[in-house]
Amino acid sequence: MIDVGGLDIIVGGVALGFLAIILAGTLGLLATRRAVAPLVDALGRQRRFVADASHELRTPLAILDTRLQVLERSMPAGDPNRELVDELRGDSRNLINVVNDLLDSIDVTSSGVVASEPVAPVIADAATSMRLMAHQQGIQLHVDTVPADRSAAIPPTSLHRALVALMDNAVKHSPRRGNSAGHHQHESD
Repeated sequence: MIDVGGLDIIVGGVALGFLAIILAGTLGLLATRRAVAPLVDALGRQRRFVADASHELRTPLAILDTRLQVLERSMPAGDPNRELVDELRGDSRNLINVVNDLLDSIDVTSSGVVASEPVAPVIADAATSMRLMAHQQGIQLHVDTVPADRSAAIPPTSLHRALVALMDNAVKHSPRRGNSAGHHQHESD
């Protein structure tokens, strides 16, 4: 005959519960690793693709920027196309910065700390990039003056890319003869 007391039952239940928790945790960890493995693989593939694409784009963009520099230097000071070439040069530098930004985004060794940068020049540059497209759509693109002391902790390239995307969306969805400043001009304006 086995004599089992109340204390033995409680200790046995606690021990069994503790073992069940360890077993459930171990099974959960194994299941999580198995479920996350394809995501880790996909992230690795995505990073390799971005790195490869960025490296492949660097050379043609550098050549384009160099050719624009040569064209810009060969133009006489009063050439009416000089402003357009300057804008093209700015656009090529922006593309180079986007590629560099992509390469930086896959660099896992970076600290992730971004210094606060002034936003006014980035906003003005993004608006300049979009004005021709807006004008072709019959849209007036207005940008309010931004105080020089305004800054944001975001890389200027990322901010430029986001602003161009927003302005592009505003231009696409503004009525003709409208503006993309958030309010529309009336025919009588």
